[in-house]
Amino acid sequence: MNLTAKLLLNSLYGRFGMDDEFIFTEIMSKKDFQSWEKQEGAVEAIVDLIELGKKYLVQIKSPVQLLKTTLDNAKETHNVNIAIASAVTAYARIHMSQFKNNPLLPNLYYTDTDSLYFDGPLPSAPRKQWLVIQF
Repeated sequence: MNLTAKLLLNSLYGRFGMDDEFIFTEIMSKKDFQSWEKQEGAVEAIVDLIELGKKYLVQIKSPVQLLKTTLDNAKETHNVNIAIASAVTAYARIHMSQFKNNPLLPNLYYTDTDSLYFDGPLPSAPRKQWLVIQF
C-alpha cells in the first residue's frame, strides 16, 4: 500500500512539473515533408532531420497549436502547474531538513523528496523524540 501511494504521489508531482513541449518523431516521405514544411511555424519546430533513402526521419518540437489530436476539437491540454510542483518540492525540503545534522540519527548520506539514506539503522526510540514535524 505504501508503494502504491508513493507511485501515485510521485506521478502526480511529476505530471504537474513536466515540460509541456514534447518532441515527436515521424517518418515522412520526401513529398509529404515538402508539403508539411510549408505550414506556418513548421521549420522552427524541426529539431532534427535525417534522410532515410526515400524518406525523412523528422524530430519535431511542436508548440501546442501544431499538435494534431482527434479529441477536444484538435485541442490538447497537459494540466501543468509549476506552482504545485514547486510547493511540493519546498515542503519536502522543509520536512527533510529535520533529518540533516540531527545528532540522534545515524549519518545521513542522501535525501530526496521521499527518501533518506543513512549509514546505520534508525533508533528504536518513539518517533516523537526525534521527529519535529509530523503529518
